[in-house]
Amino acid sequence: MKEITSVEEFKAIQLQILKDLDAFVRNNNIYYSLAYGSLIGVIRHHGFIPWDDDIDIYMERAHYQHLIDLLPNNYLGKYEMACLEKNAAWNRPYAKLFDMRTLLIESVSNNTGIGVGIDIFPVDEIPGESKEFRQYNREMFLLRNIYTLKSLKWMINRPFYKNVLVLLSKAILFPFKYRSMAMDISKKAQKYNGADTGFLADNVAGYASTKPFLKESFSEYINMTFEGFPVMVIKGWHDVLTKTFGDYMQLPPEEKRVTHHAFEAWWK
Repeated sequence: MKEITSVEEFKAIQLQILKDLDAFVRNNNIYYSLAYGSLIGVIRHHGFIPWDDDIDIYMERAHYQHLIDLLPNNYLGKYEMACLEKNAAWNRPYAKLFDMRTLLIESVSNNTGIGVGIDIFPVDEIPGESKEFRQYNREMFLLRNIYTLKSLKWMINRPFYKNVLVLLSKAILFPFKYRSMAMDISKKAQKYNGADTGFLADNVAGYASTKPFLKESFSEYINMTFEGFPVMVIKGWHDVLTKTFGDYMQLPPEEKRVTHHAFEAWWK
């Protein structure tokens, strides 16, 4: 195998995955939007955030399921969809479209050994009434954090006491399986779908769950340019980015302009 050592080569693989996915969804009346740092990137930099190294997208649950149902295995002879619905070995509550010609090893205990890919996060309805939302959010927070604690590994650059807590948590959670936990998160995330609450969130990752998105933010999709390529973006991107990051146009301090991902990748 040949190691992928260049960040630019890694980004180029992901960008090609996005281009091929974009062509597929447009031909099948499926909609997506860039998400998280990728959404900031398209707005602020018209491409990748310079120090970022991944691509994330949102899909409303109906479009997410439609993609899973329609995308063939071995798509274009090089892509595979990893998701709970189709892969018995997949152990995360979101999907990943990856290049089967590559191998990606992440520094987490639930590493799946698949290839370089892009993350696809389903977006679901959440309660609109404040008391019900707070209770629901506490339950989702607990499920997600238990899963995260189990997936953490000992890291040399982490304070010793935190590493001890990680090991204790892993020992307590040893009987629980990643896939079962992921399926519980996915099931609970979909609890309010069809209730027409007027609010949405990425429940499976939960990054923005304390500040629900307006459902109308996902009512229309527009084209914007990412690395010179037209991509889909929700028209209500400002509401989503503000609730997720606050002042998303403000650059972080220079010392924080680093990637937060730890992995190694190869061509097979």
